Amino acid sequence: MGAALVIYSCAVDVPVGLKTRNWPATEATITASKLITEDGAGPDGNQKRTFVRIDFAYNVKGQDFQGRWEPRKAFGMWGMPGSLRDSHPKGNALTIYYSPENPKSFAIQRGITWTTIGTIVAGIGLI
Repeated sequence: MGAALVIYSCAVDVPVGLKTRNWPATEATITASKLITEDGAGPDGNQKRTFVRIDFAYNVKGQDFQGRWEPRKAFGMWGMPGSLRDSHPKGNALTIYYSPENPKSFAIQRGITWTTIGTIVAGIGLI
């Protein structure tokens, strides 16, 4: 399991972090913030999973874009889904980072995050 965490983080999270590290920031406006519950979670597929869905709008050089952020972690750096929803209400600003080549492509955090580093360290500890 530890090796899988390290391989995944190094193959997926680190390249994304490197790609986004110099992306410019812009302010988005949250257009919707709600809790979503899905069936089919867990090893047997009989559990429900609740996460927050945050929709937002932003503008880059006069062109409007829409984005959606669905952090699926119930715990951890984003906190409980309900508290994340409550701290990101409709109408509030949200800083996002966008690709200068393709402003439709965005990130909520840029660069290699502490979550990625923590996952790699935890994975190494499990090896």
